[in-house]
Amino acid sequence: MPQLNSTVWRIVALHGVAIAAASILLPLMLADRLHATAQSYEQRLLKERLALIAQTLGADSSGRLSLPPGVAETVRGGGSFGYRVSDSAGRALLASEPPPPGSPDGAVSRPTFFEARTRQGAFTGVEGPARVDGKLVRVEVVQNLDFPDVVIDDIESQFLAHVGWQVAGVLLALFALDLIAVRAAVGPIRRASLDAQTIDTARLDIRLGERGLPSEIRPLVRAINHALDRLERGFRLQRDFTGDVAHELRTPLSVMRLRVDALSDRRAAEALRSDLEVMGRVVDQLLALAELEAAPPDAAVADLSVVAERVVRHLAPAAIARRRELALTGADAPNMVRADPNAVFQALRNLVENALHHAPEGSAVEVRLEPGGTAHVLDAGPGVPETERELIFERFWRRDRQRRGGAGLGLAIVARIAQTHGGAIGVQEASGGGADFVLRLQPATEG
Repeated sequence: MPQLNSTVWRIVALHGVAIAAASILLPLMLADRLHATAQSYEQRLLKERLALIAQTLGADSSGRLSLPPGVAETVRGGGSFGYRVSDSAGRALLASEPPPPGSPDGAVSRPTFFEARTRQGAFTGVEGPARVDGKLVRVEVVQNLDFPDVVIDDIESQFLAHVGWQVAGVLLALFALDLIAVRAAVGPIRRASLDAQTIDTARLDIRLGERGLPSEIRPLVRAINHALDRLERGFRLQRDFTGDVAHELRTPLSVMRLRVDALSDRRAAEALRSDLEVMGRVVDQLLALAELEAAPPDAAVADLSVVAERVVRHLAPAAIARRRELALTGADAPNMVRADPNAVFQALRNLVENALHHAPEGSAVEVRLEPGGTAHVLDAGPGVPETERELIFERFWRRDRQRRGGAGLGLAIVARIAQTHGGAIGVQEASGGGADFVLRLQPATEG
């Protein structure tokens, strides 16, 4: 049996309420419509017979009233109708056999309906004025309600015509009510799903709320929240470990640089110094990554044109040393983005350093800016195969792990900076060959 707070129970309960309301409303409506239809049909038949008598009633030379042959039988129908013609004093001048019960005395100026109950049964009738040879008489036509079968077929056909569209309307309303009921029952689940979509590595502190959730879903949500707790602790431990290791390595590296500078063998010292530069760069990247993981992005605004110019000036000596050209285009106008200037500088620096590393000697690396917070870093290197265009942004990924050089963190840092600032990073093939790294950041106004 479903629990009271379960999704099944909610749906069944709400659906039961809807059906109960419909089961009460529909019979009441049908009964009211049936009564109104039957009453309307009965009154129409009575008025038709009243009009027939008023039109055909006549008097002979002695003043005696009579109806043309066949009219009396037409008025009486199958025997459930009767009629009476009275003078102003209420005396019967002409009546069917047996005579019907009369209406309350009183003059009438227009057709009037009435009901009467006698020992013979229940009657409904109509009375109205008529003139015969200039004299005003009162005509009454009644129907014995104990003989309803004479009109039941006609009532049913008219009833269906009037009620069919109303029944369809009620069923459509019931269907709409069911949709609303089911939507209301699963609303908390949908809200929890939307909350879950906002969780990523940058927002591991978010937890799914349990309020209003059905009892079947709460254990799942609790398990997800516990898993997120463990995941957040794991990310924090990894981040702290990375930062601690990087900090601990800085001092030994500084000592080693001093000792290398003191070596008498300059060739060995130069080789060791190159290795120490690589190690220092890896440590700097580890520290940068730890800082990105530890601190949320600032709500700062940066000018992409200014930052790109700083990056190009900073790396121009390295480009010259490697016999590459470094160019900047599209930086003539301000290009404001919602990002921390230092973070944007680091992202562009990593992209340009990566391009200088892969560009062939004598070629050019171009930083091309576009309005709306987009920066392209293009090189004439071998490019990036389509199968690796997602992998290169993962941490510590390298195509050739035997090759000496970086640790595979530069592009991962770029991806992290773009993600934390609501942007994106991607790579495509450049028009002239090589790689085209595209960094997109959220545009902003200077204010």
